[in-house]
Amino acid sequence: MGHVNYLKSINDARLIRSKVIENFEQACLPTTTDEERKRLLSYVVCGGGPTGVEVRRESDSWEKLALTGRCEVCRRAIRYAQ
Repeated sequence: MGHVNYLKSINDARLIRSKVIENFEQACLPTTTDEERKRLLSYVVCGGGPTGVEVRRESDSWEKLALTGRCEVCRRAIRYAQ
């Protein structure tokens, strides 16, 4: 369960947000391989209820904020599964 993040509190949301931004930053480094970039920028959102839908919509905002003008290669590498 090392790759699972639950969303039951504000602290959970902050941890997820921090991890996503950390992954974006690491993926944009010039030393990051394409394979590692793909791993860092692949996300699965489980749950089709209001929380899952909202997390997926917010992820678009995170992507725009974190990558605007920074790394087009990273923008193309992001993958979501829901």
